[in-house]
Amino acid sequence: MRTTSSHTLVPGRRNGISSFGLIVLTGLLGGFLQTRAATLSVSPTAAPHTYSGMVTLQATGLQGGETVILRRWLDANGNGTWDANDLLTFELRLTDNSVPLLAGVTNWNQPFDQDPAAGQLRVPVNYGQPWLDHTIGTHIWELASPTGRFATVRQTQQFTNAPLGQGVTGVVRAAGTNLPAAVVVAIDLVKDGSFAAATLTDAGGRFQLQLPPGFYVLVPARPGWVTDLESPYMLGLGPGQSVPTELELLSATRQLSGRLVDASNPERALPGVFLQVESDTGLFAPAWTDGNGFFTVAVREGAWTIEPAFEDLHLHAVLFPSSEKERSFLTTTGSVAGVEVHVVPANAAFHGRVLDAAGQPLAGIRLRVSGQTGSDTYDGNDPITDDQGRYTGIVVGGTPSWWMLMVDPILNPRLTNHIASGFRFNQTVLPGQAIAQNIRVVEATNQITGTVRDPRGLSVLGIGVFGWADLGGETFYASGMATDPQGRYRMPVSGGPWQVQLSCDDLQDEGFNCAPASVILPPPGGAVLDFTVFPLPTPGLGSPRKVGPHEFQFEIHGEPFVTYQVQVSSDLRQWQNLIQVTPRMDGPAFVNTTVTDLNAGTSPRFYRLLRR
Repeated sequence: MRTTSSHTLVPGRRNGISSFGLIVLTGLLGGFLQTRAATLSVSPTAAPHTYSGMVTLQATGLQGGETVILRRWLDANGNGTWDANDLLTFELRLTDNSVPLLAGVTNWNQPFDQDPAAGQLRVPVNYGQPWLDHTIGTHIWELASPTGRFATVRQTQQFTNAPLGQGVTGVVRAAGTNLPAAVVVAIDLVKDGSFAAATLTDAGGRFQLQLPPGFYVLVPARPGWVTDLESPYMLGLGPGQSVPTELELLSATRQLSGRLVDASNPERALPGVFLQVESDTGLFAPAWTDGNGFFTVAVREGAWTIEPAFEDLHLHAVLFPSSEKERSFLTTTGSVAGVEVHVVPANAAFHGRVLDAAGQPLAGIRLRVSGQTGSDTYDGNDPITDDQGRYTGIVVGGTPSWWMLMVDPILNPRLTNHIASGFRFNQTVLPGQAIAQNIRVVEATNQITGTVRDPRGLSVLGIGVFGWADLGGETFYASGMATDPQGRYRMPVSGGPWQVQLSCDDLQDEGFNCAPASVILPPPGGAVLDFTVFPLPTPGLGSPRKVGPHEFQFEIHGEPFVTYQVQVSSDLRQWQNLIQVTPRMDGPAFVNTTVTDLNAGTSPRFYRLLRR
């Protein structure tokens, strides 16, 4: 006799539970487990504000091919947790195992999943150069589902003051009251006005910021308040110094609001982008776009321009055209709403790697990519090499177009004793074109030094000096940084001869004509090459030199694309036309500026230059 269980097995039922009920219960349990399954980690979890490298986000518990939203918030009020008062400083949609492409090549500016396994992410984010992402304080990373499939998860990351030995301490005030949650930014005057570091004020409005020795401008900022840039706080910081200061903010009386969108698709808004809003009277106000690209910035009466930070635009593969940069919004009669700020999607690229003399990759190198397509110029597009030395310089290609790719040691202090090859100047770039270009960096073995002065012998500060030479069939470039308060520069070189040039833009910004290049072969131990520059708007002539039995030669100091008439006289009364020239820019050089008098057999000879 065979016995059986007391439970009756009924078709369609399992241990007293209907198959339908089991399916429902399994679905509920599965959904419950899935909502709790997503995880997020960040590495490093803590670092000094001088950190240079990759920050890696890892996520698990996802579905294969799933799209997620990755965000970063700045904990403005310093409470250590996320809340509505925090600032959205990064937002990007990522898809599992999807690579962002631009003109058919990987866009290394955009973080993406580099883990081949389905359902998990490894997303390196480039922290190679200082930016607001390095702000001293707490940053909160967030992983969210656009469909709500799993619960949002968050992880904190801390940036702290590096023990540099010197810095600035102080308070940020407004209307006699200390302000908490204000950002204090240090701008490096030696590094071409680049971002150096940032910190937040505490609940008492106090801050501390450690910096390398140097010259800085401190800029306080806080949403809802206005900064006066016409009266900046200048800081000369020596080794071991601790400098106390008070920084002031102004109250706002107006609002400027709108949205940051793709010019080709206004439905595509850009979230988490920092906006620099400035008035024609030197006022500044900060803003960040929200998750839908909207912004509201507190301002005062005046004419205001809005410029998105290129560091954030890179994440979205877009550029900011000069036509938008020049737009102003008037708040003279009240607040302004409904502003639409347009960015242009990139459609072409420079790409490659930056390598040292041994072929090893150089990480954290900031390149310069700028140019013009049609009537719009695009500057400040400076990609940063990743941990493998890879970069992507995003471009708006078209016809006509002129683009530049280079490495500037001014932006890379560890390259101040190096020269580099692989630059591109006046490069035509077409839509859909990807131009491969590696850049090679080698240590210099010699130097050229000198000064830049005006005709009275006074030193000229802040003029960029650079040079180029053909070494073994390869063109190398060097930078003398920018002239110091005594007008001095030092440019590392190797071999020669070198053509040495002053930055035409810097000269014109300081009220001087452009100056032609000089050629020099530095002997062992270095060479000295001094420049004299002439004030605008009057053009200048360099000192004549004899180059033949009856030949004098001299340089013209003028403006690019302006036509000049060179005249000659023997008595300063009767003048004859000698030659008409139009100086122009050709790559990095100011050319067509050397004039030769082939009939200088009679003496005396006087020359003058007239603008036509």
